[in-house]
Amino acid sequence: MDYYISYIKSNIDLALSGAKLGTFVYIIIFLTLLAAVPSRRNLKLKYIAEWLLCIYMGALFARTGILGLSLADFRLAGLRYNPVPIVHGVLQPMVLNFLLFVPFGLLLPLALYRRRGGGRGKSATKHGWTWYYALIFGMMFSLVIEIIQLFFGRLAEVDDVIMNGLGTLAGYALCASILQIPKRPVRAILWLIILIAVVIVCYCALSYLKTGGIVL
Repeated sequence: MDYYISYIKSNIDLALSGAKLGTFVYIIIFLTLLAAVPSRRNLKLKYIAEWLLCIYMGALFARTGILGLSLADFRLAGLRYNPVPIVHGVLQPMVLNFLLFVPFGLLLPLALYRRRGGGRGKSATKHGWTWYYALIFGMMFSLVIEIIQLFFGRLAEVDDVIMNGLGTLAGYALCASILQIPKRPVRAILWLIILIAVVIVCYCALSYLKTGGIVL
């Protein structure tokens, strides 16, 4: 647990710098889309989700070092990568990579909210944005980050892609469950309990596999 607390404290400044960048970028996007799509004016929840997603992306790029990359660091030789999943991974970084993409899966369906005919809006979860799309999109986005890091002197790992994808999937499942609470509260809460239980069981299994015991 001390490892995770220390990790959070060490990245607060990076998160704040990313939040500033994300807010600046979103102001530009917001004003552009507001002028181009007048029907967006009543989508206040969508505005908040888009803003938070931009903040998250800024913080993510700061955390992964994408914002600090320089062309002087680009290389085609001496590439560092680990193509073997799970076996050579370290427990704590794997858990952090999972948690890192949960907000991505949570915010993306809300940010993709769009209006349909008749003025009624529905979330992206009702527009074909299914769980496997969330998983694939999360893994592909993570893969792009890993490829960029690979050619700029950082270690690229397949574990990161897998855990980021699973984190996106968990965030999507969390979003879908929360959105169902007003309509089907019992079913939504049941799915939330199942989601939490699955995450805990998977963590315990991974912890046991990597350390021979349950590590908090």
